[in-house]
Amino acid sequence: MARAMVLSQARHLAQLHRSQPRLEGLRRIASTEPLQVSAVDTKLVLAPSAGTVSSVSTITFVAASGTYGALYVLAPELPGVTFSDAQGALTSTPVGQGIHEVTLRQALSAGGSATLTVSAAGAPSCGGGVGGGIACQVNTTLTFSMSARWHAVGISGALDALLTPASAKLSVTVPDPVVVAASGVQTGKQANADQTTTYSFVNDTNGLFALSAAPFSVGQTAFGAGKQIGSYLLGPAASAAAAWRDAMKDIMSYHIGRYGPYEASKIDITQVPDAVGAAFGPFSTIFMPDSLVAQSPLDWQYTTTLAHELAHQWFGNMIDLADNSSAWLNEGFATFAEMEYTITQASKDFGIDYGPTYRNYHKQLYIYGIPVQADLPISSMQVRQAPLQIYYVLTYKKGAMVLGMIRHALGGNAELDKALKRYRLDHLGTRGATLQSLAASVKAATGKDIAPLLSEWASKAGYPTYSIGVERSKVGAKHRLTLTVDADRDFHVPEEVEIVGADGTRTRKRIEADGKQQTLVVDSDVEPIFVNFDPDKQLVCLSRGALEGDVILNGAVDGTDLIYAAWAVGQQAQSQQQQTNFADWADLVFDGKVDQSDLDRVTNNFGKRSGAGS
Repeated sequence: MARAMVLSQARHLAQLHRSQPRLEGLRRIASTEPLQVSAVDTKLVLAPSAGTVSSVSTITFVAASGTYGALYVLAPELPGVTFSDAQGALTSTPVGQGIHEVTLRQALSAGGSATLTVSAAGAPSCGGGVGGGIACQVNTTLTFSMSARWHAVGISGALDALLTPASAKLSVTVPDPVVVAASGVQTGKQANADQTTTYSFVNDTNGLFALSAAPFSVGQTAFGAGKQIGSYLLGPAASAAAAWRDAMKDIMSYHIGRYGPYEASKIDITQVPDAVGAAFGPFSTIFMPDSLVAQSPLDWQYTTTLAHELAHQWFGNMIDLADNSSAWLNEGFATFAEMEYTITQASKDFGIDYGPTYRNYHKQLYIYGIPVQADLPISSMQVRQAPLQIYYVLTYKKGAMVLGMIRHALGGNAELDKALKRYRLDHLGTRGATLQSLAASVKAATGKDIAPLLSEWASKAGYPTYSIGVERSKVGAKHRLTLTVDADRDFHVPEEVEIVGADGTRTRKRIEADGKQQTLVVDSDVEPIFVNFDPDKQLVCLSRGALEGDVILNGAVDGTDLIYAAWAVGQQAQSQQQQTNFADWADLVFDGKVDQSDLDRVTNNFGKRSGAGS
């Protein structure tokens, strides 16, 4: 069970969702900017047998203020790109990364509009996609294109933002019996006299269309009031289409309950070739590689990926970012949603609480997977430019754990869900999310200020190391436990301890962080045997006994510590693909392995007790 879930995460690394390199650094902006795009209308003609695409996009720019002698357009990755207006061809100059500066015939002034036509045709240049794969493909088996590959996009004058259109339309003409699925809502299907069919879509959420076209087997399942779950699958995957739709329905119901309503009228799953390198989840459609949809949707190794991509309907589509420096607000939040769904399934199907194990796994990927010198703030442009493995662990894994710590600070799921629903409402539409706007939404929903927490966990690198002192004594007829918790830095997250008594009782105590050493004194009729620090693995941290060698946290270095430390000898924090839950509590030297040097720390202090000198 545990290993299956660990393997699912290893596979997910190979299929991770990462923004397309050409769009890196470009934020999305919309209706409040001086320069806006009111509409984009793209017409594609796909010729799979010839391997070619024809693209014509009409873009209307509107000036709310200012004067513009030139406009900037991200062009399709197709040969022969030309720009024109109603009077004919326009002069354009490439400025890098697929962006062209288009000189206008007449300057665009405040209150005016300018409409450009962007045309291109031929065999596409597909370039790089997510996870090291390709971004498009045209052939008779399956044709696909990731967002903004075959249609034009307006760019801000500062070249730092996509201008989200108020209205975006796409029509795709394909030879029969090819079917088109796209990241938008289908508005029409027209059979043509030349044995082709034209499919029409709208996508007013972000204006970026991804599509997949093949002789799909198409199915639908009703979902909620007036909503549909669709499947566009081929070959063996088509035989499991109903099961995939049922899995989507279950996940969507879970996400809606936690994060708020789903806005679109449909959500589809559609197949793409493994060459894309990843699953990805733009507006209203989840694109899944061949090898994933060929598996059983009853297997959690594959529904974890689906849960992640479906979560992007909230975190990435309904809620967009103001800039790309905080990608964890999308990817970390989607990873958190994926974790939460999987934990719930474990409880439902097996009656176990998999949460601590799963969270500890994510924590260890960060603490043991990222060298201290390579650590970066998860809200920074540096992390976007980091090597893939570092970007992935910080943005996805640490990002998910930071959201989990926000939950812990707020007091649990009920408060977090209230905050995330408010976060959705506050950002639905055109307002971009930032750390500050997240904190504002949380405060409005719960009355609690998480700005200090975000300052430490998102705007800075690192994590705390806790020193846990345990002293047991008798005061009259009572057993007294004196617990001290000292951190090397205040990260503004409460700590929790579990006191285990001689009769098996377990008592939880919460310690509010305030940047100082905390002391907790508990008197009881029952003798305390040992203490679990952070029993639910909510925190990203290292914790060590103040008395070196006290790995079981009972205030003494004794036979129990020796047995457990000896048992852990030989364990090693491994690569992400092989990672298991490593006994980090026994890694006293903190070098990613438990060996004789760690065991020596126990034997050197064997027999010592807290408060008893040597």
